[in-house]
Amino acid sequence: MIVIAAAMKAELTACIDSLEEKKEHAWNHLTYFTGIFHDEEAVVWLSGVGKVSTALSLQRCFDMFSPEICFFTGIAGSINKDLEVGDIVLAEKTIQWDLDTRFFKMKRGKIPFTKYRILKPDPELLRYAESWEPANGRLVKGTILTGDTFIAEGDSPEYSFLQKELKGDAVEMEGASANYTAELNSVPFLLFRILSDQAKGINLLGFKNFVKNESKKACMLISHILTQRALSDTRTRENI
Repeated sequence: MIVIAAAMKAELTACIDSLEEKKEHAWNHLTYFTGIFHDEEAVVWLSGVGKVSTALSLQRCFDMFSPEICFFTGIAGSINKDLEVGDIVLAEKTIQWDLDTRFFKMKRGKIPFTKYRILKPDPELLRYAESWEPANGRLVKGTILTGDTFIAEGDSPEYSFLQKELKGDAVEMEGASANYTAELNSVPFLLFRILSDQAKGINLLGFKNFVKNESKKACMLISHILTQRALSDTRTRENI
């Protein structure tokens, strides 16, 4: 069983459309889909927006399905001037940028009374993802920052720490929360985001079409990862 998750349905349109034997379900106000994706049993899970909704709903998902792996995707704003709209950022690191207990001499993003600050993906899934070559846009590894604020002025002095202190490449509202939930449940996890803007707000004209089209790119990357994973499993069995 695999989980493919994102905050909004539009971000997963292509994955939902690709499900065989698709069934739609509801849990409270959230919707999810089950079926077969790339010859694997799959759940396409809509987490809702923000860190709380994501952590709570993904925990529910993990309790229900005990998945082998979890992907989290969707759009994000770029805070790296070298990156452009349509590029994909594979998260090498995720940090909650708005978790701030520096008063107690802790670094920004440190979760008090735990060992966690910088969260990382499953290295195997990241390695499989790196080998994909998108038809358009670049695929890069980087740091994705998560907070419960929509950043519309990422280059303002107020948010300069996102680049200067945290060395962020993209900013969004769910990824680190999903990563933390997966970490505590020992579920191999990969976060990647497709850049929709330069963290300066979103031009709503054409935004829905952009997200729908970019969801195809996300679906293709996940398919590639699953193919590479299956090939690796086959080679391992042959060498036994």
